[in-house]
Formats: sequence, C-alpha cells, structure tokens
Amino acid sequence: SSWDQPNGPKIIQSLLSTHSVAQTANAKAYELMSNLVGLCELVRTTGNRSLLKPVLIAWDDIVRRRMYITGGTSLNEYFQKDYYLPNEGNVSETCATVTWLQLNLQLLYLTGEPIFADVAEKIIYNHLLAAQHPYSATFCYFTPLSGYKRYTSEMNCCVSSGPRGIALIPTFAYTLASKSICVNLYNTGIASLPLSPKVTVVIHQRTLYPLDGGVELNIDPSHPVRFALSLRMPSWCPKAVASVNKGKPIAGKPGTYLSIYRQWRQGDRVTLRMEMPAVLIKGTHTNQGLFAIRRGPLVLCADEALNPKLRPITMAGLNANAASELKPARRTGTGAIRERVFAAPGFMLERQNGGAVKPIPRTVFLIPFAEAGATGGRYSVWLRAPS
Repeated sequence: SSWDQPNGPKIIQSLLSTHSVAQTANAKAYELMSNLVGLCELVRTTGNRSLLKPVLIAWDDIVRRRMYITGGTSLNEYFQKDYYLPNEGNVSETCATVTWLQLNLQLLYLTGEPIFADVAEKIIYNHLLAAQHPYSATFCYFTPLSGYKRYTSEMNCCVSSGPRGIALIPTFAYTLASKSICVNLYNTGIASLPLSPKVTVVIHQRTLYPLDGGVELNIDPSHPVRFALSLRMPSWCPKAVASVNKGKPIAGKPGTYLSIYRQWRQGDRVTLRMEMPAVLIKGTHTNQGLFAIRRGPLVLCADEALNPKLRPITMAGLNANAASELKPARRTGTGAIRERVFAAPGFMLERQNGGAVKPIPRTVFLIPFAEAGATGGRYSVWLRAPS
C-alpha cells in the first residue's frame, strides 16, 4: 500500500516492528499522529480493523513512555527517547497536543473504550487549555510544565490549531451507540441527541466539574423509551455512585462506563457523585526527586505571582503529606482573593548565614496548570520533594 511504498516513511511496517513512535518515520509528533488519524478514517471507511493494530501500538507507546502528566507530548516538535520528558523548553507543541486529542477521539469512536475519553479529558483540562491564555484568545506555540508561557496572537500553525482543539470538546461530550447514550465529559450544558428517527433525547447537565464531582442530569426523551445511559467513570476516581430519581445507589467502577438501562421518561433525573481526591505524584526518570499534585482531572501548579515567599519557584518543595492536607484557599500568597486556589504544606530551600541550605516551612498556593503563567511569571508543576 502507499503507507509502505519503497521511498515512503513505512509507518505501518515501522510501528509493527519497533513498537516505537520515536523510531517511526522522522518521529515528528504532529505529522506522525496526523497520519494515524488518517489511518483511523481508513478503518472507518473500509471496515478493515486490522489497520487499528499499528495505531494502538503507537497510542500505547505514547501513553507509557512519552506523555506528560498534563496529557501533552513531544519536545521540539519530535518524539524523544523513552521517558525523556523535560519540563522546560519547547514542550508539547500545540499542534501536537491537538492532534493527540484527535487521535484519542478517533479511537473512542472506533472502539467505544472509555480509556480514550480518559486521556482526552486529561489533555483538554490540562495541556490544551494551558496553551490558551485564560483571559484572551492568544495561544502558546509550546507549553512547558515549568518556566514561562509565551502567548502570541501572531498567525502560526499552533495559533490556528489551538481553537480547532477547543472546538472538538463538545463533539464527544456525548456519543451514541446501539440503544445507548454515553456521557464522556461532565460540564454544564444541554444536548439534544437523536436516539432514533422517531425519538430525541434532551439532556440538561448541571455541575461544577472539574472542581467538584457532583453531577445532575435531567433526561427528557420526546417519548418514553428504553435505552442505556452510560456514564463514564474516570480512571482517577476511586469511588462513584449514581442514582435515578433519588432511588437505590448504583456504584461505578473506575475506568469503565456505569450503564443504567431502563425505560426513560420526561423528568427523570440522574445524580452522580464522584470522589475527587488530591493525589501526590512522585516523579520518576527526568522528574526523580520531585512531587506534583493532581486533584481529580486537574494537574495543579505553583505560580510565582501567587507565591511571593517561593521565589525562585525552582527552590520550592512539597511535603510528603501535601496532597492529603490540600485545602481550598480563598486567598493567594499575596493576600488577593481568587477562585480555584488550593493551599498545601511545603517548604522553601534557603541559604543560611553559615552557607548551609535549609528547608523553611512554607504554604504552597496552587492553581490549575491551565491558569498558571497568565501574568507572565515563572511557574512549575513539579516541585522538590523533601530530601
């Protein structure tokens, strides 16, 4: 086939033999993943599902060895050697972030497996939204996990790709399967879904997700109809419970869909409660000796602008109990009132008069990675662990 012509990149053959995107074609992330998105479209068109094998090999390689905890991937626009994920520099080109999102959505549509929605959620709430300035339409070409965000409105490939990524979000919030409606994303809104030529189901969703794990869905079919409402249980969620019309609680299992099959009528109400614990992530490989915190789907970040006692941020750290002691905060380290701020116990390495470096207890104020660096200051997702 043209995928493996003599003078071509031999993408399928290379992935099947090496199992590595870094050893396939020229390893340029955006270009390679765009080809894999096209391969998924070929699967859909021809029905030849054997073509999914190299795509799934690439997906597994990226997730295991080349994906940041924020969902982004690549450095200097290319896939790097195994587990080489530096936090500073030209991290996760926005074109690559968007194409990685596209690839996960293609696999979700083709397989129906919730793991692809899990990764898509991680990308969206973290690296994709972090590439856009939270108060304007400017985007970053690269979005490092530590350092500075270089927002620009000048036309380039990433400034055009970023909005395309944002526009993808509502396209998979709900998906339809045989006698089933899958809820893949939790966000306040209204969806009108054609379950059949004769039946339309309108779903009104209300939630503060991703800051809170409570969700309420009003189900309004045009006629009484029997179908399965499948609620995605995020893999990060240790416990989730749903109920219909305040009835018997139904427990969900992380990383699956909780399917509720019944006769639905106008006015039916589903309530879902997902535990949203903060988790301390211990760094490995390039992040050895560092800690990060994720709360629910959100990766948190320390911004120097909100932490005047933690400058430079590269000398700041988190205590081992930082996640278990994480609390919502009404004010930042500057005393300013701000939403979506959390406080965790940490420390600052400071040099004493005798020359020794000593950890001084400090409160670390954290915000979602998507909002960090908006004022032009330095920030970091990964902070020092106690020695």
